[in-house]
Order: sequence, then structure tokens, then C-alpha cells
Amino acid sequence: SHFVSSPSRIRAMPLLSHQALIVAWAFAALLVIAVELPAAVVTCDEGCVEDTVLLHTKTFGVTREHVKQQKQRSPRRPLACSTAFEHPWCDPSLPLNSRVEMLLGQIRASELPVQIQNDLFPGIPGIERIGLPPYNYIKEDAHGLIAQGQSPSPTIFPQVILTAASFNTSLFTAIGELTASQARYFFEHGYTQLSDNQIGYLPGLLLQSNNNIFRDPRWGRGQEVPGEDPFLTSTYVAAWIKGVQALKGPGGVPLAGSSCKHFMAYSFEGGPTELNTTTGERSAPTGYSELSRHNQNAIIDMRDLSDTYLLAFESCARSGAMGLMCAYNQVNGTPSCGNKAFETDLMRDKWGFDGVIVSDCDSIADMYYLQHWKEAGTDISCGFTGKFVQDHTTEDMLPLLQNAVRRALRVRFKLGEFDSPSKEDRFSLPSGLSLAREAAQQSIVLLKNAEETLPLKRSQKIALLGPLRNATISLLGDYDAFPFEDGVIISPLQGLLDAGASVVVPPGGPEVCSDSYTKVMRPDADVVMIIGGIFGDDKHVPDPDLHPAKSLICQNNCLEAEGCDRYNISWPYGQAQLIDQAASWDMPVILVIVSGGPLDLFKYKDHKGISAILWMGYPGQMGGAAMADVLLGDVSPTGRLPQTFYNGDFVKAASITDMRMRPGTAAGGQIFYTRFDVPYPGRTYRFVNESFVVYPFGFGLSYDSWAYKKGSCECRPTRGCNFTFDVSGAKQRTSAAASVLFFLRPLATSGAWAPSKELKAFTRIQGPSQHVSHSVGAGAFELAGGDGVFHREGGDWTVEIGEPAELTFIVSVAESSWTCH
Repeated sequence: SHFVSSPSRIRAMPLLSHQALIVAWAFAALLVIAVELPAAVVTCDEGCVEDTVLLHTKTFGVTREHVKQQKQRSPRRPLACSTAFEHPWCDPSLPLNSRVEMLLGQIRASELPVQIQNDLFPGIPGIERIGLPPYNYIKEDAHGLIAQGQSPSPTIFPQVILTAASFNTSLFTAIGELTASQARYFFEHGYTQLSDNQIGYLPGLLLQSNNNIFRDPRWGRGQEVPGEDPFLTSTYVAAWIKGVQALKGPGGVPLAGSSCKHFMAYSFEGGPTELNTTTGERSAPTGYSELSRHNQNAIIDMRDLSDTYLLAFESCARSGAMGLMCAYNQVNGTPSCGNKAFETDLMRDKWGFDGVIVSDCDSIADMYYLQHWKEAGTDISCGFTGKFVQDHTTEDMLPLLQNAVRRALRVRFKLGEFDSPSKEDRFSLPSGLSLAREAAQQSIVLLKNAEETLPLKRSQKIALLGPLRNATISLLGDYDAFPFEDGVIISPLQGLLDAGASVVVPPGGPEVCSDSYTKVMRPDADVVMIIGGIFGDDKHVPDPDLHPAKSLICQNNCLEAEGCDRYNISWPYGQAQLIDQAASWDMPVILVIVSGGPLDLFKYKDHKGISAILWMGYPGQMGGAAMADVLLGDVSPTGRLPQTFYNGDFVKAASITDMRMRPGTAAGGQIFYTRFDVPYPGRTYRFVNESFVVYPFGFGLSYDSWAYKKGSCECRPTRGCNFTFDVSGAKQRTSAAASVLFFLRPLATSGAWAPSKELKAFTRIQGPSQHVSHSVGAGAFELAGGDGVFHREGGDWTVEIGEPAELTFIVSVAESSWTCH
């Protein structure tokens, strides 16, 4: 065994250029291998920090002094309005609509198609003759701004699924605001492009985030969303928008615009598909399934639409989001990007959405070629094929084009792009590292802690095993800002070392995807810690739609990512063998899981050889530090699962393409990775048969314990119910905190279609004791009917506080009066 005593930090390689994207990703993949070999021990002195700059010098001719000089320059971006009088539409004293119409009136009919065709990378070209700058409506910001190959670098926060586990709306808002502040800085003041040592600027401020429901545990992009529950997701959306659109931009405009994707019912990758970059048409490579996200027809009944799939997007609209991205798939035979009932009737007319609707990239071409549909309610077409829209527009489409450009320009005006700058508008770049660490601390979920194995003492010798023990970029998940120049990613190994733990790193052990296993020697240590899991991205394969065909880790079922669903939730063979062997050593074994979706923990939940289990999602660039903080007891875990951890039998009973939430009979139709000879079990904690559940939604342990004392409740038919109770620390450490979840169980007579229980509120408490007073709205006591309309259900509802329940209240709902006890 090797003792590790000196610290190491892994610094990331910058992206070379847009043209060298594939080469850069290949290099990044090699870097993954270099830093994540299971027996690797990285030791060096502080000079290692400088190696990155030396590498830049040899490769790009960039020195640290050059970077410093560029940061000092920090000029302004090219301005649309250098003064309020440069163009008529630059006058901020005029009404918004008037300014938009003035600018729109200067755009020629021949220029309109170009202004709605957003190439994914360069965006929409400007119109120089009227001073209209180029713009990109597709900028990703789900857990940190994606701005690669630049200095300074944006912060990479925990992946969304993990942040949601904090059940802390203040945290959701804080991360949204900080990432938007970084985006605004890069928009206003620019950054150094490491490929050519030039100043670049963020080309747009409409920031995308994924708000779909984590419907199936195999879905590759479940890591990007707030979880499986509609209420949690809707609350996350509202809090996120509040942060991103905080009125702290120049002159009091929003920092950025928040855009919700993918509208709607997107939760399946399938594929693979290949893109014809000339025509925009997609097709399946020979020998592969023709079913993919690009042509899936999601069949959903009205009840599931209303109480599951639509709620987050209603929250998006009512919270004032400036953007919406429509999905590739169809819903009940109608393409999402051409669905007037959803895009216009619901989002705009009923829920008041007043922003721009952008398509997912090339979905307009999908709609045309694969789905044979020629109507749309979408404003901006994202794509890789630059002339598709121009080639398919006609003169009679002029009013539609003008309206689409009008909506797009309104967003840019709202964000202050056409306001002349003032000296007070200069931004500083906020650091997000401390917030990233705190977010991971609050969100890591403790699932098992037999005999109080955790927290560990620093005097205990830890044998660190598992393929992700020295992981860096594999802690980020997908849609991250790697490669970057001046960011540090703290691995689990490094986090423990920095925290002063005594760590040994035995040689040997499996890789993440190993399909064979060679036994490792029993280590000389006090405790064994295994850092295992799966990958959240494959940087070898830059085109996600080709993952099933070209990604070996996707084919080996150890990747979850855009373009790659898993076909089961089993542990990779080599890792399962390592866990089993370690469990036989008669010493404490701690299993730490890196994943977005669940892995099957049925075998380990009650296994006497596994003492503790910790799920840390993809915890971001400060993940290793936060993990050590929790394991060593510097903070107590407070995270709760935002998703159900199923057992492996679930995927045998539920097809990934079956969109039904409620249980029912076995179904035929589109078959994907499953069989249909068993009853359909339902999905998520709201509906699934409990025999498939290992750890339920909302579950999470702590080193602290709390005593709940029931108080009172008061209800009104028009306002809902307010519940009061006292929470005190029965056993607490420093700065104890907890998330308190409120679940409602409908009356037993509601029928088999009713959810078993639903989350309807949550709050966060801080020790040592707290009096809690929290309300649940009257709408929580309604259920969706078969027509999708919500109706109040009379009778006795059970309100449960906590998971498992710490307190219960009974609310009797009648037409004119409610009682509560």
C-alpha cells in the first residue's frame, strides 16, 4: 500500500478552439484516464500548480503574464447603443414595445429568416448596417455557465439532481444568481480565449436549464433535472428563475434571462442517429434501432399530463421566465415544437408566458423530415444546418417571421442590450467556489449508517478503493465547463488529504466499466471506503446522438448522458465484485456513490458487511472537499433523495418508452430494453408498487437527531392549511440543519388512480431548536381527473411531516368548512 502525505491538485486542459473541438475532447478523455486510474497516487510539491501554465506556453504560446495582461484590459463588448441617441430604439425613456417596433421596422424581409436561425455555436448573425449585434439564444447554465477554453473560468456547481437534494429554495436561488452574475460579467467585459490569447464575449444571456421530470431511472439526462417530483421541480424552477433574473444587471435590468427546457415530456434518448449536415435530416445507422428522441411519440393521458408533465412549465411561465425550449419528441402525435395547444394556448394565453420559444437543435428539421409536420409555434430555430429555415420560408410567412423576431428582440431589450452604458455598470466577477462547496455539503445524502460508522475520526486509517477515488472531471456530470484554465477540481482523494485524513491507496481494483475482476489484497486499515459509480459524460464522443454507436462506456452500460440511456440500473461487474469482496473483510466498509440516476442497492441496504452508504451525485468541482467535510463530520449530512432508488427488477417491468405514471396492466407498443409479461408497476414514489423501492424519495439520514412536538393546525377552504410544531435537537452537532418535507395522502376512497402520497411543501430548519409555522395551499387538496382538470376531493386527508413521517395531521375537507387535528 502507498501512504499519501503531500497534496495534489488536478488542473484541467483548455479547449483549443471551436475547430479543434474533437481533438480537445479526445485530449480531455485521455486526461480522465490519466487522473482516474484506480491505483493512481498523485504526489507533487506546489510546483505542480505551475505545470498547467507551462503546458499552455508550449502548446499555445500563452504565458501567465499574457493572461494577466488580458485580464487587465477587460474592454467592453461591441455595443448596440453607445449612447441613447445613436438609434431611435436606444432611448430608454420610450416604451419597450415602441423601441422593439422601431428596430424591427429596420430589418428587411430578406433578413428575417436569418434572424430566427440560431446556429448552436456562433448563434444568429448581426446586421451591421443598423448596428444590430450577433446573438446566441442557446447558452447553457444548469449548474454553471458552459464557457469552455477561457480565462477566467465559470464555477461548476453540483449537477442539478444533487442540488435538488438539499430541498433548499434559498440555495437554488443563490446558485442561479451567481451563475447569472458570471454570465453577465462575460457578456459585458469578456474573457481571454486561450486558443488565441484574444478577448471574447459571451454572445447571449438567455440561459437554458432542464426542467423535465426524472420519469425513468435509466434516462441518461436525469442527472440534469431536479428529480422525479412535480412539486419539487416546480419549486426549483421558480427559485432558479428568481436568481437568474435578479434585477442586479446594468441599470437594474435582470442579470440574465432564464429559459426552461425541454417542453415537454422529454425523458428518453434512444438512438443512435446521424445528422446530414447539408439537409438537416437524421437517420439511424445501419443495424440500430430507429426509435430515438428525434422521432419518439410520447403517448400520455390527460391526467398524467396535468399532474406530472406540465406543472414545472406552468411554474416557468408564471415565474416570468424569458425563454422556453421545445423538445424533439412528439406528444400524442403532435411535435412539441409545432404544438399550438401547448406553446400558444397553454404557455402564452393561459399561463402568461411572454418570452421567446427556441427549438432544441435541429428539431425543426426533425419535425419536417421525421415527423412530417409543417406547423409551428416556435420563434427561434436552433440547428447545425445554417440554411434550413431560409430554404423553407415563403413570402406568405412574413407576418409569422416578424412576430418571431419581435418576441426575440423583446428579450434582448428587457436584458438591457440596447441601453447605453454608464460608468456605474462595470461588473466584478464573483467567485463561486465557497458556494459550490456549500451546495454539495447540503445536498449529499446519507442512506445508511450502521452502528454510527460515520462520521470518521481523522486518526482512523482509511483504505481508499474504487475506480472513482481519484476522479476529477467525472465528478462534474454532463453540460459542464471543462476544459478550463484556472479552475481546480477536488477529487475524493484530494478532499480527504486536504482535510487531514489518514489515507492509504492500495494498488489494483476495477475500472468503472470493468467486466472482469482480479481480487485485491485486504488492506491494513481501520476502515475501507469505496468510491464507485458510473460516468455522466463521454468526452471521447462529442456528438451525443452517436453515444450508443461509438461510446464504449455507453455500450457497456456505465454511462448516463445526453444520447445514452442505461438498459438497467445494475452495478458494473467489476465494481460489484469489489464491493462484495470488501464486505467479506470483517471491517467497516463505506460505499460512496457517484451517479445521477440510481444504482441497485437492494443487496447492500441490509448487508452486514456494508456499514454506510453515501450518494453524492455529481458534486461539481468542489465535490471531493464537500465529501470529506461530510465523512469527517465537519458538517452533518442534510440531503434527501430527489428520486426513488429502485431495485433491479423495476426495469424488467417498465419500458423506458412507456410514459404512464400510474400502475396498470402490461402494455405492448414500442418496446425498448424490457419485456411486457408482468404488470406495469407505476413510476416514482407517488405511484410505484413499494416492492420495487429500496430507498424512497425524500429519504436521508443525518448525524443529528430531532424531536418533533405537534402543535396546531388551522384551515380555510380558500387558503389551505397552516401547520405549527416545534423541532428540537435530541442529538446535535455544530450548526445542525434539516429539511422538513410535507406530504399529503389522499383519502382512501379516491381510487387506484390517485397518488399514494405527494410532496406539497418543504422548508429548512436550523438548530438547535425551531418553531415551525408553514402553510400548504388549498390547491394541494385537489386531484386531476381523467380530463386533466383538477377537482377538490372531499373527505379526510393525511398530512405527514417527514420521510418517514415524524408527525401527522388529519384535514377533513368539506365544501364550506375544513377541520384539522
